[in-house]
Amino acid sequence: MIGVTGYNTGTYYREVFGEEWRDFEDIYNHIENEYQTYFSNYPWIITEFASSSYGGDKAKWISDMFLHLDKYENIKIAVWYSCPDMDFRPEYEGKIARPYMLDETPETLEAFKEGLHDYLGT
Repeated sequence: MIGVTGYNTGTYYREVFGEEWRDFEDIYNHIENEYQTYFSNYPWIITEFASSSYGGDKAKWISDMFLHLDKYENIKIAVWYSCPDMDFRPEYEGKIARPYMLDETPETLEAFKEGLHDYLGT
C-alpha cells in the first residue's frame, strides 16, 4: 500500500505563497504521473485530502472529485481531513486560513453525501 496526500489549499495565502485554486484532477493527475513509474503495482490510499473554501466553490469541488475518482484505478481508500488549518502568522492568531471541514456548510456536506451515494451506486 502506498500513501499519497494532496490538498486544494485554496487562495488564502495567494499573496504569501502564490497559492491557486486547484481541482481534484489537477492535484491527483500530478501525483499519478509521478507515482505510476514506481508504484503502479500497489494499491494507493489517500491518507489525507480536502479542499479549502477560499477562492472557489468547495461544494462543486467535492461533487467533481466524485465524478473523477474512478479515473485513478490505484486509489482504493481516501480519508478526508476535516479540520481547519489556522493562520501561522502571530498577527492573525486564531484565524482560519484553510477551512477543510467537511461540514463547513450544509452545501459541502450535502455534496459529499450525494457524491458518495452516486459513487457507491446506493
